Amino acid sequence: GPNIPKGNWTITGQGSDQAVRDVKLAGQTLEGALQAEAAATWAPTVGWQATISGQGINPGAHWKDVPGKLNFRLKTDGGLENAALRANVLLEELTGTLSGQKVAGNADVSLRDQNLTIRYLQINAGDTRLEASGALTERWDLTWKLNAPQLKSLVPSVSGSVVSNGKLSGSRTQPLIAANFTVNNLKQGDTQIQQLRSEANIDVGSASRSQLKVSGENLRLGGQKWKSL
Repeated sequence: GPNIPKGNWTITGQGSDQAVRDVKLAGQTLEGALQAEAAATWAPTVGWQATISGQGINPGAHWKDVPGKLNFRLKTDGGLENAALRANVLLEELTGTLSGQKVAGNADVSLRDQNLTIRYLQINAGDTRLEASGALTERWDLTWKLNAPQLKSLVPSVSGSVVSNGKLSGSRTQPLIAANFTVNNLKQGDTQIQQLRSEANIDVGSASRSQLKVSGENLRLGGQKWKSL
């Protein structure tokens, strides 16, 4: 389809009606190279292992607004255990440039049935920083921080800044949400936000009083205009 980047691919491997092994994929796409090695089973149990790497990938070859040259290395494994999904994703390395900004990152994320664990997630792109860590299990304890002071430096068609931080805590059945979100001078097409601030302290289980504060100035969203909120 038109949303899928063009590429030239070769694939080799061995398999049966229960599994595939020694699968190797190599391709040239987005002015760079991709390689993958994988193995998978679907009988008598479902499972997989894979490593994926890319060199010199240029998103701008297909999405004009985000030119760059990215390198990455990723590993994943997982399966079904007692009808529950188990999946691990390890982003060992992300380096390169995006819109002329230096990019670096890594992440270690796992899922066990309904339990999500982010051991670490760190993405830097120029002045933009995204960090997250924690777990959403029977007990919730997950934090995040986002600081994007110059969106235009990454995506030329978008200007302004976004800052957010927050924490999810409590239990799965009665979570607590504490978050702050600030947008300044955002412009993308017909959407414009001079300033938008929100502060939330929400107790989904209603054991304590929830609070949500939102204020804004000079907003244009979906064809509608507001001088203030």
